[in-house]
Amino acid sequence: MKTASRYVVLIAGLVLLAACSDRPAEPVDINEEDHEEAGGISLSAEAYQASGIAVAPAVTARLIPTIRVTGTLSYDERRMAIATARIGGRITRAVADFGQRVSKGQVLAWIDSPELGAAQAGYLQAAGMIRLHEAEYQRAKLLLEGQAISRGEFLRREADWHASQVGLQAAERNLHILGLSQDDVERLSRDGDSAGHEYPVRSAVAGRVTERAAVPGRVVAADDELFTVADLGSLWLFLQVFEKDLPAVTEGAAVTLTCESHPEETFRGTIDFVGQVLDEHSRTVRARAVIDNRAGELKPGMFVYASIEGTRLDEADEPRLVVPKEAVAGVEGRDVVFVKVEERTFEIRPVVLGESSGERVEILSGLKEGEIIAVSGVFTLKSEALKGGLEEHHH
Repeated sequence: MKTASRYVVLIAGLVLLAACSDRPAEPVDINEEDHEEAGGISLSAEAYQASGIAVAPAVTARLIPTIRVTGTLSYDERRMAIATARIGGRITRAVADFGQRVSKGQVLAWIDSPELGAAQAGYLQAAGMIRLHEAEYQRAKLLLEGQAISRGEFLRREADWHASQVGLQAAERNLHILGLSQDDVERLSRDGDSAGHEYPVRSAVAGRVTERAAVPGRVVAADDELFTVADLGSLWLFLQVFEKDLPAVTEGAAVTLTCESHPEETFRGTIDFVGQVLDEHSRTVRARAVIDNRAGELKPGMFVYASIEGTRLDEADEPRLVVPKEAVAGVEGRDVVFVKVEERTFEIRPVVLGESSGERVEILSGLKEGEIIAVSGVFTLKSEALKGGLEEHHH
C-alpha cells in the first residue's frame, strides 16, 4: 500500500509540473486558410474566388410596399380574334387545326352556302345586265346622231345603263359582306357559274389557333364561332386588389408573378388599368396587368400569385435599413446575414426581418447601416455555417 501511494503522489507531481511549465503546447494540425473560427467563417483565396461572393454595405432607403394578390391569366384581347360563319351553310373543309400558327387573312375553313350561291347568281345577273344596257346605250348614241331615235329614248337607255352600274356595285358589296375578297369577286366574274358556292372563313389576326369548333360536314348558322386565334406573346392578368391597398396601386406599377407550373420562375408585367368600382361583397377593385409571355410558358386561364410593387404616398415615411433578399440565408431556423470582418472572413449575424419590397427586405435588428455584408454567393457561406452550427453575435 505504501508503494502504491508513492506512485500516485509521483504521477500527480508530474501533472502539476506540466501544467506550470512555460513550454508551449504542441501545435494542432488546422488548415488556417479555410476554416470556421470563433469570430466567423474564413475562406481560402481559391474558395472565395470560386464562390462568386460579392459584398455591399447595408443602406437605408424608403421601402416601397409590396402588395401580394392572386389573379387569373387571360387572352390579351387586343391580340386575338374569333372567326365566325358570316352566313349559314355546311362546312366542307377545315383547314386550320389546334396550335397551328396562322397569318392575318389566312383561310381557316370553307363553307358551302345556298345563300352565297344566290348572292353570286345575283352578281352574275347584274354583270350581264350592265353589259346589255351598255351596248344599248352605245347603239342609242349612234342612232341619236343619225336622228333615228328621239332624245327622250336616248336618255332612257342612258339611265338604264347607269342603274345597272349601281346594281352591280350593290351585288358586289353583298358578296364582300358575305366574306368574299376582291380577288374572289374577280374570279367569279372570270369563271362565272363554275366559281362554286363556297366561301372562306379567314383569320383577322396573326397568331395560334387556340380553339376550334369547325368540323367538316357540320351545318352552321350565321355568327356561329368556329375558331379562336390569338397571339399569346402578351397576356392579360386580372387581379383583385383589396380596398386597403388601393392607395399604393397605380397604373404603371410593376408586377411579378409565379405559378404552380413554373414554381422556380418569375414573370413580369405592368399594371395598365385600375378599376373605378369597388365590389361590395369582396371589398376589392379589379386591376389588369399586361404580362410578357414571349417565351410561351404561361397559358390563359392559369391561376397565379402576384406581387405588385406599389407606391407609398406618404413622403414623410422614414427610410429603413434594407438589404437585398439574396443576402439573407436561413441557418438552423434563423435568418442570418454574413458580415465581412476581415479579408475573406465573415461573421454569422442573426437578424430580424421586417417588410419586403421587390428584391429588398427590411432589417429590424441585428445589423447597422454601413456594415459590409455578402450580397451574392451566400450559399457557400451558408454551407460553412451549417457545418459548424450557428454561433450568435449581438452588436
